[in-house]
Amino acid sequence: MSNSCWRMGCAIATAFLFSGCAGLPLDQGRSNVQSLVQARAPMMPVAGAVPGEWFAQPLTLERAQQIALSGNPSLKARYAELGLSAADVFEAGRLQNPSLGLSWLLPTGGAAGSKVGASLMTSFADLLLRSSRQRIANLEYASLQEVIATAVLDVLADTGRAWFECVAANQRVAVRRSIAEAAQLAADLARQYRDAGNISDLELQVQRAEATQARIALHDAQLDLADARATLQKLLGISALRSAWAVPESLPDMPSSALPMADELAARAIEQRLDIASARGHVQALRVKHESTRRYRLLVDSRVGATLDREADGARRVGPSAEIALPVFQQGQGAVARVEAELAAAIAKLAELEISAQAELARQVSRRTGARTGAGLSRRTHP
Repeated sequence: MSNSCWRMGCAIATAFLFSGCAGLPLDQGRSNVQSLVQARAPMMPVAGAVPGEWFAQPLTLERAQQIALSGNPSLKARYAELGLSAADVFEAGRLQNPSLGLSWLLPTGGAAGSKVGASLMTSFADLLLRSSRQRIANLEYASLQEVIATAVLDVLADTGRAWFECVAANQRVAVRRSIAEAAQLAADLARQYRDAGNISDLELQVQRAEATQARIALHDAQLDLADARATLQKLLGISALRSAWAVPESLPDMPSSALPMADELAARAIEQRLDIASARGHVQALRVKHESTRRYRLLVDSRVGATLDREADGARRVGPSAEIALPVFQQGQGAVARVEAELAAAIAKLAELEISAQAELARQVSRRTGARTGAGLSRRTHP
């Protein structure tokens, strides 16, 4: 009996020892996020310190994206969530601290001597659910890594879109300024012709109206440029006090590579979209949680441990003890129903994501094809 107790004690001590030695898996989580992003964006710039001289020249697309990876506030908040989830993984692998109970019974009536008792108790459900709890926490941690990787890709895409819009707005301002200057020169020349009697007052007013419309169009283009710069600046995480930054004056040439087929993109979207993968991981974690909750619902409040009693005559007794919660008023139906509702909501959310991904993909393919066609027509019309 003593050997069996000794072996059991050694096993429990070993479990506590290894449970306390593991650290937070935060660095591994950050590395996994980078791997997920690199697998889907091989040309992604590496986040790091941003040299100050970058702002002394027009920002390229690659530099703008690298600045966003380093300074975007929403990404910093997302990585903070990764730290919280890593803490959940750390705690899921730890057993709850046992509770120590002490008693001192004084003699009353005809009793002689006092009696001292001590008990060490821990949650029985905590022992049973430790494996499931670890698995759920790891699944949720992996799911959050995919969510953060999705956020990184979204920031890259949003920054790229904002950069192109800012460059295009900058280019429109230059064009509108040239038009406004030309219209003003034409209006000044028309005034000289009118003074010389070569044109009528009506023709002069037409030229002046055209010059005014050109100035209004230039003003609108400048407002659009200010909006585009504000959007890009927000994504880059640049302080509003920093205004000494610029983008190129003209858009790069349109790539000549053919667009992938819509069917091919649809299959890749469902398999590779990280938000869908994250939703699937969340559903899997809830399935594990549902199974463990349903199986051990009657033992949640039960406790096990050991008790030591010292009698008045010095005799000692030690042995196991247990506290079993009696399922009189409830049998865990609420906890099971809650998990079932969470699981049903997660499954519905996954289906919604898959349908939305396909619809959004079809819309973006159509828009990109139309934009590519329109850009080609514009280049042929205005060489």
